Amino acid sequence: MDTFSNEDHDIEKYDRADALKVFDETKTGVKGLVDAGVTKIPRIFIRPPDELVEELNCSKVDLQIPVIDLTGSDIGDRRKEIVEQIRVASETWGFFQVINHEIPKSLLDETIDCIRMFHEQENEIKMKLYSRDRMHKVRFDSNLDLYRSRAANWRDTLTLSMFISDDLDPEEVPAVCRETMLEYIKHVTKFGGTLLELLSEALGLRPDHLQNLECCHGRTFVGQYYPPCPEPELTLGASKHTDPSFLTLLLQDHIGGLQVRYHDQWADVPPLTGGLVVNIGDLLQIASNDKFKSVDHRVLANHKGPRVSTVCFFTGVAVPPKIYGPIKELTLKSDGNPPVYKDFLKMVCLPETPMTPITQWTEDDKRKVVKARAAICNALPYDLLSLNLLINQIRKMDTFSNEDHDIEKYDRADALKVFDETKTAANWRDSLTLAMFISDDLDPEEVPAVCRHDHIGGLQVRYHDQWADVPPLTGSLVVNIGDLLQIASNDKFKSVDHRVLANHNGPRVSAVCFFTGVAVPPKIYGPIKELTLKSDGNPPVYKDFLVSEYMNNFFTRPIDKSGLDYFKL
Repeated sequence: MDTFSNEDHDIEKYDRADALKVFDETKTGVKGLVDAGVTKIPRIFIRPPDELVEELNCSKVDLQIPVIDLTGSDIGDRRKEIVEQIRVASETWGFFQVINHEIPKSLLDETIDCIRMFHEQENEIKMKLYSRDRMHKVRFDSNLDLYRSRAANWRDTLTLSMFISDDLDPEEVPAVCRETMLEYIKHVTKFGGTLLELLSEALGLRPDHLQNLECCHGRTFVGQYYPPCPEPELTLGASKHTDPSFLTLLLQDHIGGLQVRYHDQWADVPPLTGGLVVNIGDLLQIASNDKFKSVDHRVLANHKGPRVSTVCFFTGVAVPPKIYGPIKELTLKSDGNPPVYKDFLKMVCLPETPMTPITQWTEDDKRKVVKARAAICNALPYDLLSLNLLINQIRKMDTFSNEDHDIEKYDRADALKVFDETKTAANWRDSLTLAMFISDDLDPEEVPAVCRHDHIGGLQVRYHDQWADVPPLTGSLVVNIGDLLQIASNDKFKSVDHRVLANHNGPRVSAVCFFTGVAVPPKIYGPIKELTLKSDGNPPVYKDFLVSEYMNNFFTRPIDKSGLDYFKL
């Protein structure tokens, strides 16, 4: 498909994969469509029929989220009153607005203006920053989950990421918003600490408790731009979601459109002059042991616009790995409050994990869930919160049967639920894993005492487009080059496809060791410099990367793509 057009609604001509690629390759985002004069939104933005039908039956409540005046928040009785208001809002709504805070209104206005100016620059300037690579600290994109979402959102985004470290080079921040955004980041970071103190007290803890957990350390700032939409009833500015953060702080302009889910209805969050919207994220709901609530919210598309907002996500420490979980003081069994959640590592998040209901998953979604489960078992750096939600959805069926081959009766979604619950696997194989991916600290007492060798065979290697057997040899070991060494050797060594056949004989038993390099603390790998001398006609074939970045890509790539493709220059 060459171009978007006002005939994009024509179902007969529609190829979603092509349409997504066309949109992505423009690198101009949704604003580029509006600038081109579209009068109908492309089909990639149209919500699925079930969502549109649900919207018709959905009611909106005429309620307003709590507004908390922070005046006098450092004064005795007044502080207690504010803490109580925050407690009630966090336990019921999960959202509240604050006014008379410590950030100057002039800076808030300048921040909205500078985000608008960035998005309204010449396309050539923005396109230089366009990327889907989450390792880029400064990037411009439209719909980071574009290729996996059910429908694209009517929104473009500038991201300034301090998710892993505070080391944000000012020169990387676009010049049009550099001075203002750096000042805003400084003020919001400080104010985030103030909010965490108040939230700590609202939980009945010392004021510094959440600060000591370093909840404020990882931060991501996004500047959102929602252009006017010709058919706002068919799409959304931001789909329903909760935030993978401890705390989220939102500055919005005067347009409005943010809605919060409250008692199964949508409530508007109207803009307040000088106000900031605060919401509880998933991580704080876990830390509070369900005392505070992380709730669904969304942004409507609008004929008016553009709508401009700036969001800061406080995400905690990702590197080096830090264990988070329910706060011990809030989980005393003697008080009838046992832990609701287990502890977990807050690590580098994998992008684009499917979060739609299982009944709406595509075959590709299901394959990704299977790989996601395998990733947990192997202790790879995955977003465990999202994965736990996924895995919980595939654990609800009763039994397998020998009639599973019956196509008329076959329900793949049900079958996926079954194999996870019965501890079987998608391939005809079960696995015992001893993981030293992050550290060499493997307790010998945890290793099962029994192991054995095998003679069955079944391993095959792809060679010149044909499959070649790798027969077992007594006392021997099979060695193969992995993707990371192919990259390091700059394609001198080869990482090739291989597989294992199922067999009437058996069981077949094998033991595999993967040498994966350093993941924590982050270490940069890439083609070895001595092998990439341009003077010898050997320029680098691949870009540098982090091991965690490679693993993230490996477990989310399309099934027909190589793990190497993403890193080629």
